[in-house]
Amino acid sequence: MKLTAQEEYGLRCLLQVARAARAESITIAEIAEREWLTFAYVAKLMRLLREAGFVTSIRGKSGGYRLTKPADELRINEVIDGLGEHLNDGCKCGRYKGKSEECVHAGDCATRALWTAADQLLHAFLANWTLADLLCPESTMSRVMKRQAKMQAFLVDEAAAES
Repeated sequence: MKLTAQEEYGLRCLLQVARAARAESITIAEIAEREWLTFAYVAKLMRLLREAGFVTSIRGKSGGYRLTKPADELRINEVIDGLGEHLNDGCKCGRYKGKSEECVHAGDCATRALWTAADQLLHAFLANWTLADLLCPESTMSRVMKRQAKMQAFLVDEAAAES
């Protein structure tokens, strides 16, 4: 499973908007320069973010983009959904059918259930994090993720010991 470039870069652009002071706006040109992306691509991403309701555009000399609500109210799963689709959205049988007209497992597919469950777990995990959580340095976020992984492993061990 992987994020699309649109989802990754869109999230990074949204983080640039979040880093700008709440009362200030940031322009497409400023975001493009900071993220080393083309103006046209950032314009496309900002349009998607605006249509999804995460940013608002301000016209005029001091115009640009601002968040529609505080960064601590914007959940990462919602941002990813607004930029694209679930990582395993829908059946991929049409894409991986081999030589046949349709996938030989179209009616009964254990791997489809696996990918669907993995997508749901990832979606639930991302729902625990907000844009504000990602405004910290990578070293801080890494420590938080390691602590969470240890806690998750502990809970799994406890559940296994009880059964």
